[in-house]
Amino acid sequence: MDFVQQHHFGIWAILLKERNELIGFCGFRFLADTTEIEILYGIIPSYWGVGLATEAVKAAIKYGFEKQHFEKIVGLANTENLASWRVMELAGMKYEKSTIESDRDVVYDTFLRKAWL
Repeated sequence: MDFVQQHHFGIWAILLKERNELIGFCGFRFLADTTEIEILYGIIPSYWGVGLATEAVKAAIKYGFEKQHFEKIVGLANTENLASWRVMELAGMKYEKSTIESDRDVVYDTFLRKAWL
């Protein structure tokens, strides 16, 4: 909670309204050993493929740019996780590079505030 109080962002629960069921998470953190803002998200498998992750990521990006005034948001996905790549693409993020993060091959996508406006 101290992190959220200090930075005014963190990770939120994703609840399915109809059932008040926890089905995932979405939010922001600092990318390891940097000051870059990373978006994180995950949905339980039984809800994959219906656009919920994309909806959550779009809402979080809107919050990040409009309320937090972030200049850039980054997203990482394992290179083999094509669905996660697609979520980032549908949310407006752009591929920047492939890299290694925490001993895993990832794609590094970005969304710049100036592209949002």
